[in-house]
Amino acid sequence: MDLNVTADYYTRGSYKVDTRFRYTKRYNYSGNVEGSYGNYIQGEETDANRVENTEWRIRWNHNQSITPTSRFDAKLEFLSGTNIRRDINNFNEILRNEAISNATYFKQWEESGIVCQ
Repeated sequence: MDLNVTADYYTRGSYKVDTRFRYTKRYNYSGNVEGSYGNYIQGEETDANRVENTEWRIRWNHNQSITPTSRFDAKLEFLSGTNIRRDINNFNEILRNEAISNATYFKQWEESGIVCQ
């Protein structure tokens, strides 16, 4: 396992903290948890149109072999509404205006060779 923490500090007091925790147990499970928290300020303290936003995001990815014939995978994402508009890393993120989460359980019966989800 490992942990990575980075922080950004901007003018006028804005800041953002990002974390990523990765974990693995060989031949059994692996995954990571990512989180970010930011406070963004636009304008001077004396400005009438000063805007301050707080944004957060949590992502969890997990992959686990339960038995030799079954597996569990999860990708969960939770975020604040303003984070959807601001935290853009590439062009595809600009077009994606949603958070998607899913979890899947795979099971294979050795007798039939059929995989069910």
